[in-house]
Amino acid sequence: MPNFLNLKYWLLGTEANESIYARKHLLQLSLVCRFPMDKLVDPKIVASVNERSLNRLLRGVSLSQGQFSLVLVRCNSSQLRQKVLQALQVDSEIKIESLILSPYTKTLYTTLLENVEKNSPSALMILGLETLENLDIILSSTNQVRDEFRKQFNFPIIIWITDDIVTGLIRLAPDFKSWAAATIKFELTTTELLDYLKLQANTLFTLAELKIKVWEPKTQRPFKSTVSRSFPSDFGMGCNRRRELELHWQDLQNRGYELDPALEASRQFILGQDGDAHDQIEIARQHYQQSLALLQHEAGLRGYTAQGELPGQVSSVDVMTPPTSGPLVFCLRERQGIVLFHIALTYCIQATRNPNLVQILLTEAKRYFEQSQQIFQQAGRPDLVAGVISPLGEVLQRLQLWEMLQELALGGVKMHLVYGTSSQLAQDYVFMAEVALKRSEWRRALMLAKLALTILPESKPTVSQAQCLLLLARCYQYQGEWQQAKQKLELALTQIQPQYNPQLYLNILEELRDIDYQQGQYRQAFRIKKKQREIEHQYGLRAFIGAAQLQPPKQAINPSSNQGENMVTIAEEMMASCRQHDIQNLLHRLSRDDHKLIIIHGRSGVGKSSLVNAGLVPALKNTAISARDCLPVVIQSYMDWTRELEQSLASALLNCASLKYPDESIKKLWYKVIAQSSIQDWNNRNPNQSYEEIPVDCILNSSSNGIIY
Repeated sequence: MPNFLNLKYWLLGTEANESIYARKHLLQLSLVCRFPMDKLVDPKIVASVNERSLNRLLRGVSLSQGQFSLVLVRCNSSQLRQKVLQALQVDSEIKIESLILSPYTKTLYTTLLENVEKNSPSALMILGLETLENLDIILSSTNQVRDEFRKQFNFPIIIWITDDIVTGLIRLAPDFKSWAAATIKFELTTTELLDYLKLQANTLFTLAELKIKVWEPKTQRPFKSTVSRSFPSDFGMGCNRRRELELHWQDLQNRGYELDPALEASRQFILGQDGDAHDQIEIARQHYQQSLALLQHEAGLRGYTAQGELPGQVSSVDVMTPPTSGPLVFCLRERQGIVLFHIALTYCIQATRNPNLVQILLTEAKRYFEQSQQIFQQAGRPDLVAGVISPLGEVLQRLQLWEMLQELALGGVKMHLVYGTSSQLAQDYVFMAEVALKRSEWRRALMLAKLALTILPESKPTVSQAQCLLLLARCYQYQGEWQQAKQKLELALTQIQPQYNPQLYLNILEELRDIDYQQGQYRQAFRIKKKQREIEHQYGLRAFIGAAQLQPPKQAINPSSNQGENMVTIAEEMMASCRQHDIQNLLHRLSRDDHKLIIIHGRSGVGKSSLVNAGLVPALKNTAISARDCLPVVIQSYMDWTRELEQSLASALLNCASLKYPDESIKKLWYKVIAQSSIQDWNNRNPNQSYEEIPVDCILNSSSNGIIY
């Protein structure tokens, strides 16, 4: 037990001298007082434990020279592991080679065999097991070929593992694990664990701050490289930083500690981001609300009100005052503002997906955005105040609060000239142009829209760019310049995809249809109207589409989600029309190797295309066949169908997040598919040759699992 008299003097010394060393020592003593059974609080004890573990590791390598032995080393901290590796290089008389596994490693045994064929090491250390994407499969295969390790390797193998890998070894490779002696462990002190969690909390909210500063909703699906998909600063599920964070949370829990409100608020915020990333809006908002409540509770304990001021004080901070805190120094007020911002975003995306509740949901979003902005203002963070202006303006625009929008945009111009981006500044002028248009100030609206378009970067499609082009088209249409208006609208359609902002996309189509109708192009106007109704039906804005091909229902993409597209579901009309049995029958046929070609036949209008597009394709996207994910590609042009198939398949591969080919380009993959499918023989055929004239035996020789016509 600690000497409480010494603790008292340390308290007095801390009040007199706020040194970092004094505060750190005080924290260690207080932790010992709270949890006297936790020996890992004392740095001396932890250093002694780690020293003994290092000696055990060195001794095991030395005694196993010339023979196979398996050494398992458990360490949950990447920083501590790096220190141990440096100590091994200094203290070991035997040269220990290192092998860092690639995340795409298929088997452990063959990887080791290929590595040691060139030169047999005295000892081999394996790192990166926690980064493997197919860890369970690799552990199972390792257990099956465990005897080959003794036959092929006559040197000690050191495998670095974490707590979750230990569980996997016990479950999937118990025989392989039994060859190792007791696992060697390296530990962090409890104080170091807490320091790490606090550092990661600062990093977490720093990244959230950057998101607010440069906030800009997506308009098109970006191409995501599967190689550089995870960043070192990412807290998403599956990334290295997140895995280590969860291991440290578990370490503290195993030692009998509970996270303080500030750290628990950070954990809840991360869980909220998980919900956002997986498009689980309600779950995300619940975690954000818990994070906000914890931050407000902690602020109350430290003498702040919910708005971040001392009781009885009134804020007098100018919004143009430069920020007073550094990038890693966050007060509780700023964190509350960040969480409020994310809560508001959840209401925004729900408003886009629920047209019947738009007014209620947008009003809630407005309230949370305003609270967030108020807290940032009180905290002296005008850079964050400026970041909230654009999303708040979009809410005011959708609520048609034009006077408030005009006032916000005028203030936004001043703020964004100092702290914002060019896109945010352009968005302010778009808001003012929209207000001018509602006031029938056509010349002013035209001038503001042109100014916004001049500010925006041409190479990057944005919502502001599409809105600018729509406003310009409306101004030109009022002036009778139909051709210019049509050009702007057609250009606007290329800047945005409906799944990112369906209402804006529909507004552009509506203006384009009106122009075609005014110019007497009735056929084209009808086609656009038909497309409008299809999109409205898909996104739940229209209940009945009429006699037309059904498409799978869609919903607007969450801008905070990491998914390229939302989950595709079977259309309700398919279920209501008893087509579920037909869909299951098709899935059963596709899962069999003896059904290479499937032909769906029936009279015109019975629903063949609807069955494929609104029933079979969504079912395939959510089904695995023979342990493989399905990538359905639909083509409807039969004249030059091989070229159409190439373009459609390349597009599907680019947009499929589950495909991981780090070393091959999409073009090489497509050529490989062509070679395997024997389609290359058809490239020299007459483009006017119809589908029925293509030899069926060529299709039957295809290596694909099934072709449906």
